[in-house]
Amino acid sequence: MGHGSTTASRDRQGMMARERRYSRAGIVSPTTNPTVGNSPCGGGNPGTVISRCSIPFTFLRSTGIPTSVLSPSLYAGFVGDSLNRNMFISLFCTLKRVSSEVKKWRPAGADRGFTFLNYNLTIAYHRTNLLARYGRWTANANGGVLESLGFKEGFRLDVDVPEGTWAGAPAFHDILIFNTGHWWWAPSKFDPVKSPVLFFKKHHPVIPPIPRDVGLDMVLKHMVEGLFSLKNNGTNVEARLVNRHLKKALKSLVSIFWT
Repeated sequence: MGHGSTTASRDRQGMMARERRYSRAGIVSPTTNPTVGNSPCGGGNPGTVISRCSIPFTFLRSTGIPTSVLSPSLYAGFVGDSLNRNMFISLFCTLKRVSSEVKKWRPAGADRGFTFLNYNLTIAYHRTNLLARYGRWTANANGGVLESLGFKEGFRLDVDVPEGTWAGAPAFHDILIFNTGHWWWAPSKFDPVKSPVLFFKKHHPVIPPIPRDVGLDMVLKHMVEGLFSLKNNGTNVEARLVNRHLKKALKSLVSIFWT
């Protein structure tokens, strides 16, 4: 083994670090947007998918040893629109190249999901366009606050209520990968004049009506608070409980040191 092999090893490690940045405890930040075709595994040249993902065997090995030696389970959920669906499919096709024993199911209300049985690894896709719950809204014949402002129809969006397709995901998955965006400003989805998005909070309309960028900020604020809330037993609750006690201990230590 010479200098060249050492350099190659470092290059591979650097590539993996660049192409797969994730936290076991938090939110994944993909660095690429894999393009897939109409087939479940993206169609075209599978090498294209492989080159944009981390090495599949290494990824599966990193989740634990095979189930024959009692491997721990790992659950990863993709939550979002078609962009996250494409990334989910790309990851599935990449992993399936090295692990063919797969169970298909729909965990925690997911649109689709798969468990790689030899590794106790489950990945699932939860479809949601805006993260928050939304639906058609029409003016009430008896009138109301929005009706008095001239609104006749549109879409109601509850900034503090997650869409049902992923409401159970935080309590189920170890890792969550979120995305949202292009639905918020797409005229073909929500016409700002004919079918505006009307924001609600605690079951009441937000008055005065707010623009979509402000509404998006409100949604993200409430979703993140709910996701990491200790009270709601949110994602990675054990680590954050320990961190809370560590913080108390450090404060006491500092207090003793300076007295």
